[in-house]
Amino acid sequence: MDVHISALFFQIIQELSHSSNDIDLFKHLRSATEYLEFNYWAYGVQLAHPVSKPTFILKNNYPKAWQSKYIDSNYINIDPTVKHGLNTSLPFAWTPKQTGKQKAFWEDAQSFGLQSGWAQSANLKPNTTGMLTISRNDKSAISPFHSCHLLLLSSTFQAAYTEIQLPKIDKHCVIKLTPRETEILKWCCDGKTSDETALILSISKRTVNFHIANLITKLDVTNKAAAAVKAIQLHLL
Repeated sequence: MDVHISALFFQIIQELSHSSNDIDLFKHLRSATEYLEFNYWAYGVQLAHPVSKPTFILKNNYPKAWQSKYIDSNYINIDPTVKHGLNTSLPFAWTPKQTGKQKAFWEDAQSFGLQSGWAQSANLKPNTTGMLTISRNDKSAISPFHSCHLLLLSSTFQAAYTEIQLPKIDKHCVIKLTPRETEILKWCCDGKTSDETALILSISKRTVNFHIANLITKLDVTNKAAAAVKAIQLHLL
């Protein structure tokens, strides 16, 4: 079977990669989905904050009834595609035969027209995961033709989403620490007090505390310990 990328699909991908806003981005995603003869698309992002309950954002064109059912049943906690995507970036394809441990979930999804599909996640930023899902009301397995096209669609869409939309929904994407703030925070991570840090850096305790206060505000936390944890989590150190 010929699995080369078609000229028309490649044009859609080019337009998607040059999107300047989220409206165009999702318009081209819809075009790609329709070209591949899939009925539905979904894109979810899990932000790492707050740590106790990470934020999940989802945009899709699923049937309204399925969207309500998914939320009401809290399916995000048992959805096999989500669990797979949070553990690996390898693609995940499914059909009615691949029910696994969540047979009831799959049967419910299929009753709303989601008969088969494909999903792939990507690390958009440190501790931020995005996942593209494409599904249809056809029970046939994903072909090599579709797999080839879907891999290109996923990588292009998620890269574009990272640049266009992620900064709008996650303010942590634009956090920058000054060299001095980074230096002081590293010593905080090592358990040094303000007095000890001042002595090590040959600056006043007042200066150390000034930077710590700025760090607490910048990282939107309540104390320097939380600032240190969050900075590590965001790979700022």
